[in-house]
Amino acid sequence: MAILTTENLLQSAKDGTKLDTEDRRRVLRYLLYIQPELTNVDAGELFQVTEGTIRLDRKRIREELAEELSTEDIGLVIGDVTFNFRRQLRDLEASKAKCAVGTQEYRQHCMAILKIEFDKVKCFQDLGYLPKNLGNMTVQNYEYAAVVIKGDQLETRPLTMFDEQTQRDIQSRNQKALDSGQPVIDAEVVV
Repeated sequence: MAILTTENLLQSAKDGTKLDTEDRRRVLRYLLYIQPELTNVDAGELFQVTEGTIRLDRKRIREELAEELSTEDIGLVIGDVTFNFRRQLRDLEASKAKCAVGTQEYRQHCMAILKIEFDKVKCFQDLGYLPKNLGNMTVQNYEYAAVVIKGDQLETRPLTMFDEQTQRDIQSRNQKALDSGQPVIDAEVVV
């Protein structure tokens, strides 16, 4: 007995041959990949079964996919996702190359490429591969002010002990104080 390919099984179903459960699910899984909009009623008519049977078949297909995922290493899942995103980007870039720059069609391709990049980041965040708060990173900056009575001793550091950005910030604040008429005694920073 020859092993039939999924395409042959699909053609047999279209020709009116009733498939066994295993073959029906195999073809249904294939159809869901190429025709995701396929309804349970249409699939039931094709396979000569009830809509409820197709619903159970779909559930079993999802369970099988979940079993595949639960036994795979997350690195392999990330690799598969990355491969698929790259394939989609390659196809979009090839299609975009056929468009005239500046046209609405070209702009739509650019937007689709950007959306895929955002979707990839969200996908990796949902999988726990990337942190979800990438846009909420904050930097804490502390500023201190002190009142010093003339003659008191303070431990200070020279301005040159700070990085260049901090030096510029301190000099800028000192200049603003001078411009506003506030008294500035020293340009050193209190430790």
